[in-house]
Amino acid sequence: MSYLNTSILSLFNRCLSTKTSVLRVMDKYDEAIIALNSLQSNAAYIRSRSYQKSSYEEDFNRTIVHTKKLLAKIGINKNDLNKLSIIHVAGTKGKGFTCAYTESILRHHGFKTGFYSSPHLMEVRERIRINGVPLSHEKFTQYFWKIYSILNTPQNVPLAYFRFLTIMAFEVFLKEQVDVAIMEVGIGGEFDTTNVVSNVPVVGITSLGIDHTNLLGETIEEIAWHKAGIIKKNSNVFTVPQLINAINILMERSKERGAGSFKIIEPFLKESNLLNAYPDVINLNASLAVVLSHSWIQQNQGNKMDLDEFASSCSTVKGLAQTSWPGRYQIFKKNKSTLFLDGAHTAESMLICKKWFESKSFKSHREKALIFNMIGQRDIEKLLGILITIDFDVVIFVPNISGISHSPNNYVSPSSYYADKCQQNKEAWLKLLENNNKKIIESNVLIMPNVLNALNYISLFEYDCLVTGSLHLMGAALEVLDPELKH
Repeated sequence: MSYLNTSILSLFNRCLSTKTSVLRVMDKYDEAIIALNSLQSNAAYIRSRSYQKSSYEEDFNRTIVHTKKLLAKIGINKNDLNKLSIIHVAGTKGKGFTCAYTESILRHHGFKTGFYSSPHLMEVRERIRINGVPLSHEKFTQYFWKIYSILNTPQNVPLAYFRFLTIMAFEVFLKEQVDVAIMEVGIGGEFDTTNVVSNVPVVGITSLGIDHTNLLGETIEEIAWHKAGIIKKNSNVFTVPQLINAINILMERSKERGAGSFKIIEPFLKESNLLNAYPDVINLNASLAVVLSHSWIQQNQGNKMDLDEFASSCSTVKGLAQTSWPGRYQIFKKNKSTLFLDGAHTAESMLICKKWFESKSFKSHREKALIFNMIGQRDIEKLLGILITIDFDVVIFVPNISGISHSPNNYVSPSSYYADKCQQNKEAWLKLLENNNKKIIESNVLIMPNVLNALNYISLFEYDCLVTGSLHLMGAALEVLDPELKH
């Protein structure tokens, strides 16, 4: 055999070996996702808690104490957790965007960042990031099976999905030796699984509203109490303008916890061209992120820059400009139609979403369309009631299913659950049309089996189409529109 033929054969064998290795990694990753989906889902946990009234001690033991015990089983104790320097962010609206801005700013200032957020849009790997990049399939698989093999035993209480991923995030951040970990609270704060940490020099609390009332209470004071539970001794606490009753609770809890400082941040980036594509509230979140980043660097690196100088520095400006937080206030073109995506899942965020859509679309004088889904225990009529004043020419209710085949499913709700929700949402919309004396053309109110079908239908015409509701719906839409999350 000639030298050339030998070289070609060698190259072919290397390529075959690489392909086999990649397939093996993906098989292991797929197995990990299937195992992860077998854990108790967050939605199931929320439903179970709806029927239980418990004391502070019971809630604390069920969440914080139990999480610490699980961490100890994988070899992480209090001293290990204290090695992590945490920026902890709670809130009802805007905490994800605020965390994303904070992570990007600190990364552009040269720090190695860890970022834990929820929910994911397309793949669960998105929830745990190093330097802004989701864990690779290979690393996710390695960390997952290491922890799963230790914790998933018959002797342990059944594992919860969110709790498992939080524990995994701590393991990743410690092993990857990040300089700073930006942690987004899941629900509430006081009893959130992320709240096992104590080395928290900086705390952020974004805009508060009424949400998850079955867990957090029905008043803004109760909700503020839970959110403020992440405050630790000597933490510098920053929040945004809130209802006065909420501010009073946040201030009281800051004093009780021995916080280092408490400040209310007004938006100060309003003139920034970097943020013009977004509604005004994003300027507020970005301003808070700049302050959180500045405070952390001051405490950990002895930064001498004042806030104005820091905010206008090249690294901060780049961090803001290059922040990506998919599924929030995004605009796409698909053939003849323009699509406006925003995962607005509370009344307050839906009001902002509506205003944003109107400001962007009403100048075009084109017909309007709505693609919507919402799951969980939310007031669907209240959310749809905000949108009813927009005269949509067509309304499509879809499940959080992209229609693009992928395996395994990165979500945990069964398809039958989605189908029932779509029918309920449609009935709620028709009832609202009737109650508001709107013309009802039932042929213009549709249920479709997946997002791909809905988007293909919309793209046949010239619509300005609002896609809103569940964040998982945004994920399904992005699988069609931007499968590699390039925007």
